[in-house]
Amino acid sequence: MEETKKVESQYEMINLLQGVNLFSHEDYISFYKKSLEAKSKVMGLMGGATRIYAKLENDTAINIENERRFNQEIKSRYKEEFGLDSGFFKLCNILSNSKDVVGNKHSSGKKITKVINQTPELGEKVVLLYSQVKNSFIIPDSYLVVSVEPYDFVMMGKGQGWHTCYQPMGEHYSGGYSLALDKFTFLTYIITQNPNKMGDTEIPLGKIYRRLAVFNKTYDGMMMSTQYPYKNSGMEEFTTNFLEQLFFSSLGEEIVYKHDKHIKTYKTSLSQIYNDFTLASSMKRENLYVGVDREEDLLKYGNPFKCLHCGGHIALNDMPICSDCEYEIYGDDWSDIM
Repeated sequence: MEETKKVESQYEMINLLQGVNLFSHEDYISFYKKSLEAKSKVMGLMGGATRIYAKLENDTAINIENERRFNQEIKSRYKEEFGLDSGFFKLCNILSNSKDVVGNKHSSGKKITKVINQTPELGEKVVLLYSQVKNSFIIPDSYLVVSVEPYDFVMMGKGQGWHTCYQPMGEHYSGGYSLALDKFTFLTYIITQNPNKMGDTEIPLGKIYRRLAVFNKTYDGMMMSTQYPYKNSGMEEFTTNFLEQLFFSSLGEEIVYKHDKHIKTYKTSLSQIYNDFTLASSMKRENLYVGVDREEDLLKYGNPFKCLHCGGHIALNDMPICSDCEYEIYGDDWSDIM
């Protein structure tokens, strides 16, 4: 009964974020079951769970994230109160030259508040603003989530204050469904609340960071893709260390971490995914292999995903239905999707 209620709530949230009902509740249940069947091997490695949680206990990861969020918050508050004036750029310069923004430490050895107060365009009013942000900035509990939950793939493009082309009705929205139906892909993401205090549908929407991974055919190695929405070395370190312990500790073999062009990851033909491993810009592409060492390997991910409504044709990239069913729903009225 609890599982039924969970899936029903997921279906309702999907419809809310899509803005239109593209498929039935029964269609979603069918997709959900097929996804769990496809992920059965990975679920076995996860002890039968669809999500595993680990409290983030990596000071580097937490500090990098807090610095980023604090910088965003104080800049946003400044623009709201004082506008985009010369003082804003002076404040940005001070923040960029600070070694610990949350800890009030400037690289000159002075407190940030003192440097702000000694800057004519800023002064006491911005010291007060800084103090208000600092006093309200509570470091939350953060958790790593390792997931093969079908709903999490559907929502993989939507996070807390950011989104990608995988978001509902995004350019590659169907790619999430495609990834949910292959045998090798799983998600890692980080949330800033205790998952036991969150509703099931809220968990993936609260992520501040996401990275997918693809197992090889023997499940003794994986390739990790681009970090979204930004690269965080601390979160990467915690995530990869946890995954090594979770999946490979029982192998009794040395585990390597490497960027190797001879270990390639391709999308399965006709799948609707955006292949970060080959299509992302060279500046953003990361492609980190973690697992038993090998000279070369070929990994494939994604699964050709058929229309959730009729099941007869390949789904569109931006909707989990085919063009025939799209016309059945919208007819000649495209106002809702233009």
